[in-house]
Amino acid sequence: RAALEASREIAVRERAEQLQAFLSEVRRRWTRRSWLQGCALAAAACATVVFAGWGATALVAPQGIPLLAVALLVLLGSAFIVGRSVWLLRRSPTDRQIARLIEEREPQLDDAVTTAVDYAARADATPRMRDALLGDASDALSASGLHHDLDRVLARASVRKAALHASAGVAVLAIAVA
Repeated sequence: RAALEASREIAVRERAEQLQAFLSEVRRRWTRRSWLQGCALAAAACATVVFAGWGATALVAPQGIPLLAVALLVLLGSAFIVGRSVWLLRRSPTDRQIARLIEEREPQLDDAVTTAVDYAARADATPRMRDALLGDASDALSASGLHHDLDRVLARASVRKAALHASAGVAVLAIAVA
């Protein structure tokens, strides 16, 4: 009986670890896509500032002190944009946010993942109940097929699209600076 109980606890812990691994993979994709989107927006905004600086230089300040003032404004504006983008992206999504994302994309989970994640984060959570809830959430994910199809939660295509936008933004910025 003790051996059966021990093997059952091991199985529950393995399912809980599977859930944590799935949440980590979703977090990794989400974070990568967010950083790429932020990079695309920052590069496009900086390119806009640089092009505006070029226009101002051509119209108002082709040389001397006005040229230096425009260059300083362009530099400060670009630094602000980059700093603001990094500031907005400094935090990684929490397990609760990831669980909510998963359940928005797969409503049949009936809050199993969010409930397990919320309970696990509680200070008064008992290990046995925590493992049981995490195991049930892992089973629900397996039953829905999400363990094998992460693209239903956060598609690789959306990450590739964000990478393409970031590349395009950096290319436009390079042209503006050149």
